Amino acid sequence: MKVASLRGNAMDLAQMSQMLTWLDEERRRDKAELAKLQQRVESQAAEIAEQAKRIQDLEGRLASTQAQLTKFSQLEQALEQLKSEVVLMIQQQDERRREAEREAERLRRVERESQAKILAEMKKELGKLSRYEEELQLRQAEDKRLGEAILTLQQRVADLSKEIENRTRGVSYLEEQRRQDAKRIAQLQQETTELLKESEALSSKLQLLDDLARRNAQRIGELKLLDSELRQEQRDFMEALQLSEQQRQRQMAKWAEEFEEQRQRMEDYAARMQRFKELYEANKRALAALEKLEERLKRDQAEVAELQRLAEERQRKQLEEWEAENEKRWKQHVMLWEHQWRKQDRWNEEQAARLGRLEEDLRAARAQIAALWGAWREYATRQIAEMQECIVRAEECAGDLRPLGG
Repeated sequence: MKVASLRGNAMDLAQMSQMLTWLDEERRRDKAELAKLQQRVESQAAEIAEQAKRIQDLEGRLASTQAQLTKFSQLEQALEQLKSEVVLMIQQQDERRREAEREAERLRRVERESQAKILAEMKKELGKLSRYEEELQLRQAEDKRLGEAILTLQQRVADLSKEIENRTRGVSYLEEQRRQDAKRIAQLQQETTELLKESEALSSKLQLLDDLARRNAQRIGELKLLDSELRQEQRDFMEALQLSEQQRQRQMAKWAEEFEEQRQRMEDYAARMQRFKELYEANKRALAALEKLEERLKRDQAEVAELQRLAEERQRKQLEEWEAENEKRWKQHVMLWEHQWRKQDRWNEEQAARLGRLEEDLRAARAQIAALWGAWREYATRQIAEMQECIVRAEECAGDLRPLGG
């Protein structure tokens, strides 16, 4: 009966232990779930804070980008104005270049007309000079012919003088011949006088021709000098014009390079504006996505808060129900435990009395065992002493028998 009671108490204790274990596990699971929910709420709050921070950062970057876009729009306007000014400067420079070309063409035309007039006058003078040269050549040929005739006459006069000298030796013989020779000499002298007059006239004409030739040569030299000066001026003018053209071409090339640089800068600015525009659109899309994410997170947070509230409410109800049930069961178990403890106390008292009796019996048994052990020890001691005496006697007998055998 006592054993069955002990077994029943042990089963009740095991059930209570299992129930407590189950309650502890339920509480731990509830705590773990609450901790997970709290951690999830905290992580969502941290994520929302991070998203808010990122949104503020993106708003700042968006404001900065808008400010930069405003600056770039101003820069684009300035570049458009600069482009207009450069185009206007190029048009003005082109107009000045065309005006300079027209002025240079007019000056070249005036210079060509002046040179044409001078060349026409020079051609006229050269035509006159060619006639003078022809006349001078004719005069020189005539003078040469007259000189040759004079030389011939002088030679003939010398010959006649020699003949006269030879014939004067025979005056009487050659008187008639002398008269004829005198007539011939008179004729020759007359012809010589006429030739001398003509020669003097030709000499004066030759002098005039020489003066005219010198003047013409001087005029030709002046005209040649003027022509060389005009050619030099024309070369200088052409060189200056070429230099001006080269300078204009260099200036145009420089302006073309500057315009190309400005165009390249404009293309770079346009590309940068496109990139900023794409970045602005990307930031705008990211901001819209973040706003959607924020709304979704707010909805999720509200849902999580509602779920947490419902879970807490459900857990609170379950806890209240469990506490009520547990209180009821606890009271039942307490009553059962009190009854069992009373039974256990009675059984313990009985067992204590039994243990007292058993201890007295044990003490008596121990005394008997000690007495038996003492008697047994004395008996064993005597047996050992007797065996030792037998061994001694056996050794002595063996010692006495050893000489006989030898």
